[in-house]
Order: sequence, then C-alpha cells, then structure tokens
Amino acid sequence: TREALALQIVMNVANIGLDVWFVWGMGFGAYGVGLGTACAEGVALLLGLLSATGFQPLGLWPLALLAMGLFALLAARATTPLRAFGLGWLFGLAHFTLGNNWIATAFTYQSEMPAALGWVAVPLLSLYLAIYPALAALAARLLVKRGPGRVSPGWAFALVFAAAWIVSEWMRGWVFTGYAWNPFAMVLLGPFDRPGLAAIAPVTGTYALSGLAVLLGCALVLLLRERNWLAGGALAALLLAGMYWP
Repeated sequence: TREALALQIVMNVANIGLDVWFVWGMGFGAYGVGLGTACAEGVALLLGLLSATGFQPLGLWPLALLAMGLFALLAARATTPLRAFGLGWLFGLAHFTLGNNWIATAFTYQSEMPAALGWVAVPLLSLYLAIYPALAALAARLLVKRGPGRVSPGWAFALVFAAAWIVSEWMRGWVFTGYAWNPFAMVLLGPFDRPGLAAIAPVTGTYALSGLAVLLGCALVLLLRERNWLAGGALAALLLAGMYWP
C-alpha cells in the first residue's frame, strides 16, 4: 500500500542520506555506510521507546499499541529473517530500557550500592531481554511469507506475530529462572480506579493478554493503513469502552 511504501521510502532515503554524510561529509569511508544504516535503524528504537509509554505511570496505552503495530509492520517488511531479528532486538532494547527504569530508581534506596549503578544495570539487563522480542519477530518472519512486490502479508503476520509474542514472553518468564516483569499486557490496565481490559486476565492469563494487546495494536495499524475508517473507528470505540467502562 502507499502508506507502507512511503514508510519504506523514508527509511531508505534517510539511510542513503546518512551514508553520504558519513562517507563523504565526515570522511568515515566504508565505516560510514554501516554507521548510516545503524542510524536508520533508529526507527525500531523509537518504536520500542513509544511502546513502553503504555506502562504506568505514563499510561499512554493508545501510543503503545500503535507503536507495537508499526513495529510489526517493519518486521513484516524486513528483507531477511535475520534483519527482522535485528529490528526486534533494537525494539526490545529500547522497550525494556524505558519500561524497567524503575529498577534504577530502586538503587537509590540501597545504602550499600551507588545510585549510578542502577542506570548502568537497566540497559545491561535490556541487552538480554531484547532477545525475546527479536525471537518473536524472527519466528513471524520465518513462518509468514511475504507477498509479491515485497508487500507485507498484513493480517497473517499480525496473527503469527501475536502468537510468537505470547511464546517469547512465556520464555522470558521461564529461561534462567525467568524475568516476568513488565509483560506487554500491562498496557491494557485502565486508570487506577478500574482494571481496563486487564479485567479478563483471570480468564486469559497474562501471556495471552499480552498477545491480545499485540494483536490489537497490529489491527489498529492495519485498518488505518487500509483506510478502513469504519472498522478502525469501531475497534477504537470498543477499546475505549473496555478501558474506561464501567
């Protein structure tokens, strides 16, 4: 579609522009090509940061859902499964660095540890945690084949990516004794006086609720991309009702 094509063009133009600047403008030579590509991958980092704004105390759940859906679009359009893995790792690195910043704050209450250590520990931990979103992106990219003309498969990818996210999040809570904090399901928590869509967690479980959150984000982005305003508006209205009513 034109929106997906426009997104790809913007990324490619930014990549080329950065390559030219680093290679000729800055005199970095061949190293500049890699540096320019790394800067262009900042889109995945930005989406990772935005996806973490859905957690409290910010609670920007619409922004978090849209960021997740846009990331799924990027991963679906990755030229290779390895590139999808790399995009997923960058997304996860930013997502967990922001989402786990409370750990750094906790260090300020530990008299035996310097507070600055917390701001080092969080990014280091995120280097590992980012593997799990990367695995979800890799699995979806491997299982769903792209259509002709490098058009993303859309809904099929969204379903598989949501399922892969459930599995990767379960793995995160189990491997090496697990790190289950900050499941993506928490973006579906309502305001402090009501549970939001997280009210169904006793039925679905946390992992399935995370998959639902991922799928909702993908659905919003796909409906907007398809200009299906009626269905998109209906989904947005149902989301608002589920988050704020009763």
